[in-house]
Amino acid sequence: MRKYDFDPELEKLLISLKDHQALGGNFDFKKSWSDVADKCGFDADTSGLTHTWRDWLEFYIWDFTHVMLKPVGAFAFFILFFVGGWLGIANASLGTLPGEQLYKVKLGMERVQMALATSGAQKAQLRMEFTSRRLEEMVALAASGKPSDISQIAMAVDRVKQDVTDIKSDLTTETASQATELAKAVGRKADVYTSTVTSSASTLPSNVQTQVDEVKTIISETKEQAVEVIITAHEQSVTADNTRELELTFQKAFAHASLIATKEEQPKLAVATALQKKGIYRRAFQVLKEIEMAHVATE
Repeated sequence: MRKYDFDPELEKLLISLKDHQALGGNFDFKKSWSDVADKCGFDADTSGLTHTWRDWLEFYIWDFTHVMLKPVGAFAFFILFFVGGWLGIANASLGTLPGEQLYKVKLGMERVQMALATSGAQKAQLRMEFTSRRLEEMVALAASGKPSDISQIAMAVDRVKQDVTDIKSDLTTETASQATELAKAVGRKADVYTSTVTSSASTLPSNVQTQVDEVKTIISETKEQAVEVIITAHEQSVTADNTRELELTFQKAFAHASLIATKEEQPKLAVATALQKKGIYRRAFQVLKEIEMAHVATE
């Protein structure tokens, strides 16, 4: 072991100060305790002081909990820091677009939300919300006008197409209750999707116009499939909820047909209304579809 040489003068100084009162020298416990007891109202006589089993138990419980709480507290702090940081990143990713750094986090959070959904209605609502986001991303990229975004626009349009295609497929493969919930969600959003795609088509690059037309076709087919699911649900179970949803769907289809119907087609609107009042919804929707198809043929 290495020996250290001390400065003799320093050593003398330390020795002379070892009993200094400021350093605790000449400490008199009894006299000090008497002063403290007198000022605080304690009993200065400690000769008969003993500790009961309860005192020892409380001491060991206190000691044990403090020892245990240190790692628990550190772990809790880590969890709060991690969760708080992750939520901050997730919130920051909500406004990101394809090609940006946090966009994958946005998609990852959507998958987590879908996995945590506990009902068909929740899953249907999330599906439509996420598809709406894909449309918003497509519109935002188109509005940016950056040449570097052209490839991302094509990918955004393709994502919209894939999302709607998946929804259309799920309408035929999900269980009856889940398909019905999804069909209801489609009925509330399909017209908005069509309007968004149509209004943004002129701002999209020419190389994606074919994809845009395909998206509009798939949205229309998905809307028809949703109507079919709602009609079938009503035929299989005539509940107040199914009847209300079917009537709402018919009113939307009737309003659209009324806008595009020619003078010669007005009698068909009356026929559709009469069928609907008799509860023959399937045939009523077919009449409205004939008006729509005639309108498409003349465009």
